[in-house]
Amino acid sequence: MRLNLFILISIMALNTFAKTNPNDSLTNNANLSKKIITYKIQIGAFFTNNYDSTFLNSLCCNLFIEENKTNTKFLIGTYYDIHKAQYALNVVQKKIADDAFIVPYVNNKRVTFKDIK
Repeated sequence: MRLNLFILISIMALNTFAKTNPNDSLTNNANLSKKIITYKIQIGAFFTNNYDSTFLNSLCCNLFIEENKTNTKFLIGTYYDIHKAQYALNVVQKKIADDAFIVPYVNNKRVTFKDIK
């Protein structure tokens, strides 16, 4: 799988919208049990692992690869605000992958939107 320079620049630009965690100062036990909701954008999934992970990992620091027994998923960004994730999704759908979608996480565990309401 090869990504062209345009896609690389687009991914890097989207990463500027991914803000740092407002809850980074987890210094006491009360904060450790706090539910932290984040969002990523899934840009692709493959049922084979026929991709160059070294190349993909070198693109930017906010490209994530999730592998399990059945498939490999490619995601970008870590957004702490759903509105920023939605904005980034609109850009991704226009320039990179029209079937991309937002995936919610609670404390770094992938969940459904139903789970966070």
